[in-house]
Amino acid sequence: MFRPFEILTTNLANDTLFIAPLQQGQIPCPEMVWRAYDLSELNRKAIAGEGDIIKISSQIYPQVKDTYQLLPVGATIVDEGGPLVVSRHHFRLSEHATKTIAIPGYDTTAYALLQQLLPAFGQIVVVPYQNIIGMVTRGEVDAGLLIHQREQEQLGLPVIYNLGTIWRNQTSLPLPLGLWVVRKSLYENSESRILVEKMIHALRQAYDYGRQNVGQILAFMTKHAPVKDAMQVEKDLFTWTNNRSRDLDIESLNAINRLSNFTSLKKI
Repeated sequence: MFRPFEILTTNLANDTLFIAPLQQGQIPCPEMVWRAYDLSELNRKAIAGEGDIIKISSQIYPQVKDTYQLLPVGATIVDEGGPLVVSRHHFRLSEHATKTIAIPGYDTTAYALLQQLLPAFGQIVVVPYQNIIGMVTRGEVDAGLLIHQREQEQLGLPVIYNLGTIWRNQTSLPLPLGLWVVRKSLYENSESRILVEKMIHALRQAYDYGRQNVGQILAFMTKHAPVKDAMQVEKDLFTWTNNRSRDLDIESLNAINRLSNFTSLKKI
């Protein structure tokens, strides 16, 4: 008998949309254990080969593809929005070498895009993402790299670069921010392969149920969210999930491949 699936994701709305209906029994699924971590920790766990199904930053997929393959559900791939660079003051591209920027981690898709799309900053400071806005506001750094624009909207810091817009202008493709991947070894025998297919089906049903019945899952999502604000959680659900989250289409696969080639050109 196959052991329970170990599913590792973030506690953000674009992931808990899928998890809530399964955990609450609204959608039947194979036996599973769910654990939530921040994205940097999930990336480290994927590189170490932990978890059967795991959420990762899109840019690390080439590093883990020997162990994992894309799950055709769960991805965060957006047509609008994306990482932002904010600052109290605008400055020229030629001034980057004299500026310090705070980032949420080297293993994020946001940082990979920053490396590729803009001239290098003179100094990079890695801090918890929730500290970035404060450091920029207090003038401790010249700029900050935000994965989500919520904090910028609340405090009104000027956006000096929208990396999602730059990406789309250069590639004419949606932006892959995060992916769910599944352990390849689960396809090596018929029993576990059938269970994977059942789990994929259940996750798609969970997506449909959650988006159509937000009120039934919102308490679960808010309980686990980093910001305990139900209105914000609901907004994030619809901002960061779409039909590509339910099923990876050809354009999504092209975007993932393009990002993989894109980020492999420059190493940390």
